[in-house]
Amino acid sequence: MSGWTPVVHSTLFAAYHFWSPWQLFTRTLGVLPLVYVVQRKKNIYIGMWVHCLLNSAEYLVGAVIIVGLL
Repeated sequence: MSGWTPVVHSTLFAAYHFWSPWQLFTRTLGVLPLVYVVQRKKNIYIGMWVHCLLNSAEYLVGAVIIVGLL
């Protein structure tokens, strides 16, 4: 694999979240270490678990904010 594979993968992952284009750069940099770990360990489940945990944390924080505002 090329040395650019993780960077390209991170960028494509960030671009797929097209509903928040202002986060393209930040999301690309944030996911890059995870892509390197998944590639190095050759275990896609690491990426799947981290993605699920991050989404869950985001929903939890959002719910706390919404409930706090009501």
